[in-house]
Amino acid sequence: MFQPTRRQLATALLLSIFSIFFVGRMVASATTSVQLDQCANLGTTCDTSHASQWQNGNLGSSNSHYSEGESVPYRATLVDLTVGATYGVQLEWDTTQSGLHALDYITSVARTESTADACAGISCSAPVSNLPIPLDPLVTGAGVTQVA
Repeated sequence: MFQPTRRQLATALLLSIFSIFFVGRMVASATTSVQLDQCANLGTTCDTSHASQWQNGNLGSSNSHYSEGESVPYRATLVDLTVGATYGVQLEWDTTQSGLHALDYITSVARTESTADACAGISCSAPVSNLPIPLDPLVTGAGVTQVA
């Protein structure tokens, strides 16, 4: 009857942990993900010469100077997509946060920052196209004209 030694058991355990770690990493790296960036515009904008202005996290006075009524450019970068597969993106946003106005409505990416380039610093595989933004019934229902 075969009885493994402590060294063989330790080696088997380490190999098991090693394989779980690396197989888990390989599977995780093949998972589709979305990164949402926004344009920090303090000093410059998110154009092809300043791609680092696209960032995650909150915008504030330390990195941006947006005023009331201006639009913050956002971009969503999708990675690890499978060629030939169909994907959908659902956009949601909060109009208020803790009783204060957050985002009133969405507009085009270059409404305030006219030279903002959503492809700056990344590789866009197809020509960029802008879909029409539907009217928000909560905005128009309140008698407010939505900005396009």
